[in-house]
Amino acid sequence: MTASGRWERRPPRLLVILEQVRPTGMVRQLIELVSRLRQRGMDVRLVLVVRAGMDYGPLREDLQSKRLSYEVVTERWAFDPALVRCILRITGQFQPDIVQTHGYKSAVLGRLAQTVHGVPWIAYYHGRTTTSRRVRAYHLLERWLMSGAAAIACVAPGVEEHLNLKDRARRYIIPNGAFSLAPASSSRAETRARFGFSDSQPVVGWVGRLSSEKGPDLFLQAMQIVHRDRPEVAGLLVGEGPMRGELEDALACNEVKIVLAGQMSDMAAAYSAMDIVAITSRSEVFPNVLLEAVESTRPVAATPTGGIPWIAGEGRTITVASDIEASSIAAVIHGSLSQTWSDEYLAEVRAGFRRRFSQARRAEAAESMYEAVFRKAGKPWK
Repeated sequence: MTASGRWERRPPRLLVILEQVRPTGMVRQLIELVSRLRQRGMDVRLVLVVRAGMDYGPLREDLQSKRLSYEVVTERWAFDPALVRCILRITGQFQPDIVQTHGYKSAVLGRLAQTVHGVPWIAYYHGRTTTSRRVRAYHLLERWLMSGAAAIACVAPGVEEHLNLKDRARRYIIPNGAFSLAPASSSRAETRARFGFSDSQPVVGWVGRLSSEKGPDLFLQAMQIVHRDRPEVAGLLVGEGPMRGELEDALACNEVKIVLAGQMSDMAAAYSAMDIVAITSRSEVFPNVLLEAVESTRPVAATPTGGIPWIAGEGRTITVASDIEASSIAAVIHGSLSQTWSDEYLAEVRAGFRRRFSQARRAEAAESMYEAVFRKAGKPWK
């Protein structure tokens, strides 16, 4: 037995290659997963692919606070060939049992490590965007690369059409896990007053990156339709992104009171100011916003894209539109605003989500996937 008491040989070594170093929901989920895998006895090392001059201070602080082992590889320009040499060197030195990647760039490196060193490679698939031809080309590259992966981890079912998977046995579902938000620094009344909302005014919230795949423009269109029957309803948009200028122009001639709040660090306060949360994504797999909304005991009106219908389950306080059209989104927003749920019922829904999407269950699912990959490779797991 090892010092961990779980393996007769040394604990499995996992090398994780991460190219996204901004503090996104995906990165937060990954850090929590790696931390829990280490607690379960696995030997995990992260490689951060950082573009020269990029500030990754918040990520570095998170990793250091959790005492996670990591190495930084600097990319001087896009597709810097030095990355290949660095990854192959690190793989040779660390001798991992599994290489895990997150994104198209790291997928290139993971497949090379598998080809050169014979290390099974697991590719995590987090969804796709269609913001430009270049990004669409990157996703096509990622899909082609993943055809050679030992396993593909998806955070939710319902994305098979994205991947064009023929071998379903290689696909594993590793759902995102719920987080408890930090306590709000201001009360609901104080936050509403800050944005010019009255205590009794119905407020529909929207949280995310201001980009086409997240559909903030659909939110504005849907709110205009809601306004026809409920002119007192207001909106709160939280986030930043490339569509900000376009949205500001649209809001200038919009009859609905919608506040564009920008990025907020105090998300508990932001959710407290909302009565319901709208998710209007055109493309999605597993939005962390949905978990945050339920954690904040807020009902959700969402589009039926990606894994959202599966996450919603029986529905309860999550209403899924019939399609991705402003009129359908407006209908579910209107319906959610018309519902009345007790605080006890909302807390019960939150407790159910915490059980179904716990971080502990996520770590268990990931470890089961690693074990399956080990056994396929003819290696003993314990």
